[in-house]
Amino acid sequence: MRTRIAIVGLGLRGVELAHAFGRLDRCKVARLCDPDETARRCAEQLFPGIPVRERIDDLLADPTVDAIVLATPSSTHAGLAERALAAGKHCYVESPLALSLHDAGGALAAARQSGRVLMVGHELAYHPGVVRLRELIDAGQLGALCYVQADRCDRTRPRGEENVLWSAGVDEVALVLALAGEEPCDVEAQGAGYLRDGIEEVVFGFLRFPSGLRCHLHCTWLAPGERRLTVVGTRRVATLDDHTLALRAQDFDAVASGHAVDSDGHVEKVAVVDRKPLAIQCEHFVACIRQRTSPRTDGEAGVRVVRVLAALQDRLDVHRPLRADRSYETAGV
Repeated sequence: MRTRIAIVGLGLRGVELAHAFGRLDRCKVARLCDPDETARRCAEQLFPGIPVRERIDDLLADPTVDAIVLATPSSTHAGLAERALAAGKHCYVESPLALSLHDAGGALAAARQSGRVLMVGHELAYHPGVVRLRELIDAGQLGALCYVQADRCDRTRPRGEENVLWSAGVDEVALVLALAGEEPCDVEAQGAGYLRDGIEEVVFGFLRFPSGLRCHLHCTWLAPGERRLTVVGTRRVATLDDHTLALRAQDFDAVASGHAVDSDGHVEKVAVVDRKPLAIQCEHFVACIRQRTSPRTDGEAGVRVVRVLAALQDRLDVHRPLRADRSYETAGV
Protein backbone atom coordinates (compact mmCIF):
# COMPACT_ATOMS: atom_id res chain seq x y z
CA MET A 1 0.00 0.00 0.00
CA ARG A 2 1.34 3.41 -0.96
CA THR A 3 1.75 6.25 1.55
CA ARG A 4 -0.88 8.90 0.84
CA ILE A 5 0.44 12.46 0.95
CA ALA A 6 -1.42 15.80 1.04
CA ILE A 7 0.42 18.96 -0.07
CA VAL A 8 -0.61 22.18 1.68
CA GLY A 9 0.54 25.39 -0.03
CA LEU A 10 0.58 25.41 -3.82
CA GLY A 11 3.11 28.10 -4.63
CA LEU A 12 6.32 27.33 -6.49
CA ARG A 13 7.74 25.16 -3.70
CA GLY A 14 4.49 23.29 -3.15
CA VAL A 15 4.27 22.45 -6.84
CA GLU A 16 7.88 21.21 -6.81
CA LEU A 17 7.11 18.99 -3.84
CA ALA A 18 3.95 17.64 -5.47
CA HIS A 19 5.95 16.65 -8.55
CA ALA A 20 8.76 15.12 -6.44
CA PHE A 21 6.46 13.03 -4.23
CA GLY A 22 4.35 12.08 -7.24
CA ARG A 23 7.36 10.41 -8.90
CA LEU A 24 7.95 8.04 -5.96
CA ASP A 25 6.77 4.45 -6.38
CA ARG A 26 5.68 3.96 -2.77
CA CYS A 27 3.86 7.27 -2.49
CA LYS A 28 0.68 8.83 -3.82
CA VAL A 29 -0.17 12.53 -3.79
CA ALA A 30 -3.79 12.14 -2.72
CA ARG A 31 -4.84 15.71 -1.92
CA LEU A 32 -3.76 19.29 -2.62
CA CYS A 33 -4.71 22.34 -0.60
CA ASP A 34 -4.42 26.14 -0.75
CA PRO A 35 -6.71 28.93 0.49
CA ASP A 36 -5.97 30.98 -2.64
CA GLU A 37 -8.42 30.39 -5.47
CA THR A 38 -5.91 31.21 -8.21
CA ALA A 39 -3.41 28.71 -6.79
CA ARG A 40 -6.10 26.04 -6.65
CA ARG A 41 -7.08 26.60 -10.28
CA CYS A 42 -3.45 26.32 -11.41
CA ALA A 43 -3.04 23.12 -9.41
CA GLU A 44 -6.13 21.60 -10.98
CA GLN A 45 -4.56 22.13 -14.40
CA LEU A 46 -1.12 20.84 -13.35
CA PHE A 47 -2.40 17.81 -11.46
CA PRO A 48 -5.65 16.64 -13.06
CA GLY A 49 -7.45 13.99 -11.09
CA ILE A 50 -6.07 15.03 -7.69
CA PRO A 51 -8.73 16.68 -5.47
CA VAL A 52 -7.84 20.26 -4.49
CA ARG A 53 -9.21 21.64 -1.22
CA GLU A 54 -9.43 25.13 0.24
CA ARG A 55 -9.19 24.26 3.95
CA ILE A 56 -6.55 22.16 5.69
CA ASP A 57 -9.24 21.03 8.14
CA ASP A 58 -10.63 18.79 5.40
CA LEU A 59 -7.29 17.02 5.10
CA LEU A 60 -6.78 16.66 8.85
CA ALA A 61 -10.18 15.00 9.17
CA ASP A 62 -9.58 12.66 6.22
CA PRO A 63 -8.61 9.17 7.49
CA THR A 64 -7.15 8.22 4.09
CA VAL A 65 -4.40 10.89 4.34
CA ASP A 66 -1.26 9.53 6.01
CA ALA A 67 0.97 12.60 5.92
CA ILE A 68 0.80 16.36 5.51
CA VAL A 69 3.47 18.27 3.58
CA LEU A 70 3.59 21.97 4.47
CA ALA A 71 4.86 24.46 1.88
CA THR A 72 3.07 27.42 3.43
CA PRO A 73 4.49 30.79 4.62
CA SER A 74 7.15 30.36 7.32
CA SER A 75 5.04 32.07 9.97
CA THR A 76 2.46 29.27 9.70
CA HIS A 77 4.84 26.30 9.81
CA ALA A 78 4.89 25.48 13.51
CA GLY A 79 1.18 26.01 14.12
CA LEU A 80 0.08 23.92 11.16
CA ALA A 81 2.61 21.22 12.00
CA GLU A 82 1.22 20.98 15.53
CA ARG A 83 -2.31 20.61 14.15
CA ALA A 84 -1.27 17.95 11.66
CA LEU A 85 0.60 15.92 14.28
CA ALA A 86 -2.26 16.24 16.78
CA ALA A 87 -4.57 14.86 14.08
CA GLY A 88 -2.37 11.77 13.82
CA LYS A 89 -0.68 12.72 10.55
CA HIS A 90 3.01 12.47 9.82
CA CYS A 91 4.35 15.90 8.88
CA TYR A 92 6.97 17.29 6.56
CA VAL A 93 7.47 21.04 6.96
CA GLU A 94 9.56 23.31 4.79
CA SER A 95 12.39 25.10 6.59
CA PRO A 96 12.52 26.85 8.92
CA LEU A 97 10.46 24.83 11.38
CA ALA A 98 9.36 28.10 13.01
CA LEU A 99 10.25 31.77 13.32
CA SER A 100 10.74 31.53 17.09
CA LEU A 101 12.30 29.02 19.44
CA HIS A 102 9.08 28.80 21.45
CA ASP A 103 7.03 27.80 18.41
CA ALA A 104 9.67 25.33 17.24
CA GLY A 105 9.58 23.68 20.65
CA GLY A 106 5.81 23.41 20.44
CA ALA A 107 6.03 21.53 17.14
CA LEU A 108 8.68 19.18 18.53
CA ALA A 109 6.56 18.48 21.62
CA ALA A 110 3.57 17.69 19.40
CA ALA A 111 5.66 15.18 17.43
CA ARG A 112 6.86 13.45 20.58
CA GLN A 113 3.34 13.26 21.99
CA SER A 114 1.80 11.94 18.78
CA GLY A 115 4.53 9.44 17.96
CA ARG A 116 4.38 10.55 14.33
CA VAL A 117 7.26 11.50 12.05
CA LEU A 118 8.20 15.18 11.94
CA MET A 119 10.72 16.11 9.27
CA VAL A 120 12.07 19.56 8.40
CA GLY A 121 13.00 20.25 4.78
CA HIS A 122 16.66 21.21 5.22
CA GLU A 123 17.41 20.24 1.64
CA LEU A 124 21.20 20.70 1.75
CA ALA A 125 21.47 17.84 4.23
CA TYR A 126 20.41 15.51 1.40
CA HIS A 127 22.71 16.96 -1.26
CA PRO A 128 24.92 14.07 -2.47
CA GLY A 129 27.99 16.31 -2.30
CA VAL A 130 27.25 17.22 1.32
CA VAL A 131 26.69 13.57 2.25
CA ARG A 132 30.03 12.64 0.67
CA LEU A 133 31.76 15.54 2.41
CA ARG A 134 30.40 14.38 5.76
CA GLU A 135 31.79 10.90 5.07
CA LEU A 136 35.22 12.35 4.27
CA ILE A 137 35.20 14.42 7.48
CA ASP A 138 34.19 11.39 9.58
CA ALA A 139 36.99 9.36 7.97
CA GLY A 140 39.55 12.01 8.93
CA GLN A 141 40.36 12.89 5.32
CA LEU A 142 40.31 16.64 6.07
CA GLY A 143 42.06 16.36 9.43
CA ALA A 144 40.85 18.53 12.29
CA LEU A 145 38.36 21.14 11.10
CA CYS A 146 39.56 24.73 11.40
CA TYR A 147 36.88 26.89 9.85
CA VAL A 148 33.96 26.88 7.45
CA GLN A 149 32.95 29.58 4.97
CA ALA A 150 29.35 29.33 3.68
CA ASP A 151 28.17 31.72 0.96
CA ARG A 152 24.62 31.88 -0.34
CA CYS A 153 23.96 34.44 -3.08
CA ASP A 154 20.36 34.11 -4.16
CA ARG A 155 18.83 36.59 -6.58
CA THR A 156 15.27 35.51 -5.86
CA ARG A 157 12.62 38.03 -4.93
CA PRO A 158 12.91 39.01 -1.24
CA ARG A 159 10.17 37.64 0.97
CA GLY A 160 7.84 39.99 2.74
CA GLU A 161 7.74 38.45 6.20
CA GLU A 162 11.32 37.45 6.99
CA ASN A 163 14.83 38.57 6.18
CA VAL A 164 17.47 36.75 4.13
CA LEU A 165 18.80 34.93 7.21
CA TRP A 166 15.47 33.18 7.84
CA SER A 167 14.98 32.25 4.18
CA ALA A 168 18.17 31.82 2.14
CA GLY A 169 20.35 31.34 5.23
CA VAL A 170 18.36 28.58 6.92
CA ASP A 171 19.87 25.67 5.01
CA GLU A 172 23.37 27.09 5.40
CA VAL A 173 22.98 27.17 9.19
CA ALA A 174 21.56 23.64 9.15
CA LEU A 175 24.47 22.47 7.00
CA VAL A 176 27.12 24.02 9.25
CA LEU A 177 25.56 22.45 12.36
CA ALA A 178 25.52 19.05 10.67
CA LEU A 179 29.18 19.32 9.65
CA ALA A 180 30.26 20.63 13.06
CA GLY A 181 28.36 18.01 15.03
CA GLU A 182 27.83 20.55 17.82
CA GLU A 183 26.07 23.83 18.54
CA PRO A 184 27.95 27.14 18.67
CA CYS A 185 28.93 28.69 21.98
CA ASP A 186 29.09 32.22 20.57
CA VAL A 187 27.49 34.01 17.62
CA GLU A 188 27.73 37.44 16.03
CA ALA A 189 25.87 38.95 13.11
CA GLN A 190 25.46 42.16 11.18
CA GLY A 191 23.33 42.95 8.19
CA ALA A 192 21.66 45.66 6.18
CA GLY A 193 18.37 46.31 4.45
CA TYR A 194 18.63 48.54 1.39
CA LEU A 195 15.21 47.95 -0.16
CA ARG A 196 12.97 47.89 2.92
CA ASP A 197 13.51 49.27 6.41
CA GLY A 198 14.06 46.67 9.09
CA ILE A 199 14.39 43.66 6.74
CA GLU A 200 17.96 42.65 5.97
CA GLU A 201 18.74 41.66 2.38
CA VAL A 202 22.35 40.89 3.27
CA VAL A 203 23.62 39.20 6.46
CA PHE A 204 27.10 38.36 7.69
CA GLY A 205 27.19 35.86 10.54
CA PHE A 206 29.96 34.41 12.67
CA LEU A 207 29.73 31.19 14.71
CA ARG A 208 32.28 29.90 17.24
CA PHE A 209 32.05 26.30 18.45
CA PRO A 210 33.35 24.66 21.66
CA SER A 211 35.80 22.52 19.64
CA GLY A 212 37.48 25.66 18.28
CA LEU A 213 35.81 25.47 14.88
CA ARG A 214 34.80 28.84 13.43
CA CYS A 215 32.27 29.55 10.71
CA HIS A 216 31.53 32.62 8.62
CA LEU A 217 28.14 32.95 6.88
CA HIS A 218 27.33 35.30 4.03
CA CYS A 219 23.74 35.40 2.78
CA THR A 220 22.32 37.91 0.32
CA TRP A 221 19.48 38.50 -2.09
CA LEU A 222 21.29 41.36 -3.80
CA ALA A 223 24.48 39.93 -5.33
CA PRO A 224 24.73 37.48 -8.24
CA GLY A 225 26.48 34.20 -7.67
CA GLU A 226 25.77 30.73 -6.37
CA ARG A 227 25.94 28.65 -3.24
CA ARG A 228 29.50 27.79 -2.21
CA LEU A 229 30.90 26.01 0.83
CA THR A 230 34.55 25.91 1.89
CA VAL A 231 35.69 23.62 4.71
CA VAL A 232 39.28 24.09 5.87
CA GLY A 233 40.96 21.25 7.72
CA THR A 234 44.51 20.64 8.88
CA ARG A 235 45.06 18.08 6.09
CA ARG A 236 42.81 19.19 3.25
CA VAL A 237 40.50 21.95 2.08
CA ALA A 238 37.15 20.96 0.61
CA THR A 239 35.08 23.19 -1.65
CA LEU A 240 31.53 22.46 -2.71
CA ASP A 241 29.37 24.50 -5.06
CA ASP A 242 26.09 23.57 -6.70
CA HIS A 243 27.87 21.13 -9.01
CA THR A 244 31.30 19.97 -7.79
CA LEU A 245 33.02 18.70 -4.66
CA ALA A 246 36.81 19.19 -4.77
CA LEU A 247 39.64 18.49 -2.32
CA ARG A 248 43.01 20.21 -2.18
CA ALA A 249 45.96 19.16 -0.06
CA GLN A 250 46.68 21.47 2.87
CA ASP A 251 50.31 22.02 3.87
CA PHE A 252 50.19 23.76 7.26
CA ASP A 253 53.95 23.52 7.71
CA ALA A 254 54.57 25.41 4.46
CA VAL A 255 52.08 28.10 5.41
CA ALA A 256 53.57 28.45 8.90
CA SER A 257 57.10 28.79 7.50
CA GLY A 258 56.04 31.49 5.06
CA HIS A 259 56.61 29.43 1.91
CA ALA A 260 54.45 30.05 -1.12
CA VAL A 261 51.61 27.53 -1.53
CA ASP A 262 50.20 26.60 -4.94
CA SER A 263 46.50 27.02 -4.28
CA ASP A 264 45.57 25.53 -7.65
CA GLY A 265 47.71 22.42 -7.42
CA HIS A 266 46.79 18.86 -6.43
CA VAL A 267 43.05 19.36 -6.75
CA GLU A 268 41.06 16.14 -6.54
CA LYS A 269 37.50 16.08 -7.88
CA VAL A 270 35.34 13.79 -5.76
CA ALA A 271 32.64 11.79 -7.51
CA VAL A 272 29.15 12.23 -6.09
CA VAL A 273 25.78 10.78 -7.00
CA ASP A 274 24.08 12.82 -9.71
CA ARG A 275 20.63 13.13 -8.18
CA LYS A 276 18.53 16.06 -7.05
CA PRO A 277 18.50 16.62 -3.28
CA LEU A 278 14.74 17.27 -3.28
CA ALA A 279 14.04 13.81 -4.70
CA ILE A 280 16.30 12.19 -2.10
CA GLN A 281 14.68 14.22 0.67
CA CYS A 282 11.13 13.25 -0.30
CA GLU A 283 12.10 9.58 -0.62
CA HIS A 284 13.69 9.75 2.84
CA PHE A 285 10.49 11.14 4.39
CA VAL A 286 8.36 8.33 2.94
CA ALA A 287 10.93 5.72 4.03
CA CYS A 288 10.90 7.08 7.59
CA ILE A 289 7.11 6.83 7.71
CA ARG A 290 7.09 3.28 6.44
CA GLN A 291 10.00 2.10 8.61
CA ARG A 292 9.04 4.12 11.71
CA THR A 293 12.49 5.71 11.89
CA SER A 294 13.62 9.25 12.69
CA PRO A 295 14.54 11.50 9.75
CA ARG A 296 18.02 12.88 9.28
CA THR A 297 16.48 16.35 9.69
CA ASP A 298 13.95 15.60 12.41
CA GLY A 299 12.19 17.97 14.78
CA GLU A 300 15.18 18.13 17.13
CA ALA A 301 17.44 19.18 14.25
CA GLY A 302 14.86 21.78 13.27
CA VAL A 303 14.83 23.21 16.80
CA ARG A 304 18.63 23.41 16.87
CA VAL A 305 18.63 25.40 13.64
CA VAL A 306 15.96 27.79 14.92
CA ARG A 307 17.92 28.27 18.17
CA VAL A 308 20.99 29.41 16.21
CA LEU A 309 18.92 31.56 13.84
CA ALA A 310 17.25 33.24 16.80
CA ALA A 311 20.63 33.95 18.41
CA LEU A 312 21.92 35.45 15.16
CA GLN A 313 18.76 37.52 14.85
CA ASP A 314 19.29 38.89 18.36
CA ARG A 315 22.70 40.14 17.28
CA LEU A 316 21.24 41.64 14.10
CA ASP A 317 18.71 43.52 16.20
CA VAL A 318 21.45 44.88 18.45
CA HIS A 319 23.46 46.17 15.50
CA ARG A 320 20.55 47.43 13.41
CA PRO A 321 21.28 51.10 12.75
CA LEU A 322 18.89 53.81 13.76
CA ARG A 323 17.34 55.87 10.99
CA ALA A 324 19.71 58.81 10.53
CA ASP A 325 18.51 62.35 11.17
CA ARG A 326 19.87 64.25 8.16
CA SER A 327 18.27 67.60 9.01
CA TYR A 328 21.76 69.04 9.55
CA GLU A 329 22.35 68.90 5.79
CA THR A 330 19.76 71.65 5.20
CA ALA A 331 21.14 73.65 8.10
CA GLY A 332 24.50 74.10 6.41
CA VAL A 333 26.42 72.07 9.00
